Amino acid sequence: MRYLLFVVLVAALLGGGCSTDPKSSGDVPCEFECVTEYQCDDAEGRYVGDDTTCDPDPCAFTIEIPYVAGTMQGWDPGATPMTETEAGSHIWTHTFTELDPDARHEFKITDGTWDNNLPASNSRCYADELGVITITYDANFYDDGWMPARDRLGVNVDPGAWTAVGDWQSEVGGSDWNNADPTTMMLPVIRDGVYSYTGTGVEGTFLWKTVNTGSWDAIGADNRSIDAWNAEMTLAASDTFTMYVDALGGRIKIEIEGGVTPGDCNCDGTVDFFDIGAFVMAITDPAAYAEAYPDCDIMTADTNGDGVVDFFDIDSFVALIVGA
Repeated sequence: MRYLLFVVLVAALLGGGCSTDPKSSGDVPCEFECVTEYQCDDAEGRYVGDDTTCDPDPCAFTIEIPYVAGTMQGWDPGATPMTETEAGSHIWTHTFTELDPDARHEFKITDGTWDNNLPASNSRCYADELGVITITYDANFYDDGWMPARDRLGVNVDPGAWTAVGDWQSEVGGSDWNNADPTTMMLPVIRDGVYSYTGTGVEGTFLWKTVNTGSWDAIGADNRSIDAWNAEMTLAASDTFTMYVDALGGRIKIEIEGGVTPGDCNCDGTVDFFDIGAFVMAITDPAAYAEAYPDCDIMTADTNGDGVVDFFDIDSFVALIVGA
């Protein structure tokens, strides 16, 4: 009976040619193109996507000539100009000396006044054992997967303990928004000042960021700042996700490695009738499937779990569709 149902569905599908997905608004073509929204050429100094006509120009630098103001110099917005590392690099630094060793300080980058400054909430840093703080302001825009994409704030001292936090911590056995939760403690990786946390089995859309353990001194979507902005992630239960924080460079990123959901042959996150065409293609023409669904794993069609994609998967696939 299931096989007959499958044959009827396949026949209807094959006779209908390329169809649109009624779950989406408007027409969805059989082939998709990924279009980047904004981009400036290299001469403009930063990447922001293709074919922009935005006003104001998104390629304009947030602060052309930066100053640093903070607790280490009395919060004077125009007293401490930064020095460009080399002409045209748009990377600026300033070093403070003779501070109290290991002392915590707060700061902002300004345009010499309080009219234009960042981040929205104060940033923070620590002096080293000699009482030295070096702050770096990188005004460039980067398309490297790290957040923030622009206006990154670097420091010379890593406070040394980091925790990944958010409304997802309870999904991995911890407690949500717990800035000292050992369950989501981040571990150092090979590169100095970079830490990571890896999790799995979390499904849904959640908020996250990274914090100095036990505090809300954070690095988030906006920058290195006190209670930095949250980033967002959307996960399937089969995904493995790894969060990274670059404590010295002031940036975070998340890498998501998708698992295989049996029956979700079109990889839209749902097992339903819209997977039939992709399933048929997978078992009859694997090469065509790979070309039509380059981001999918053909093993989604191995619905009976025997490690092979073939006609013996039909009954179990139909059972998944009928069950859905």
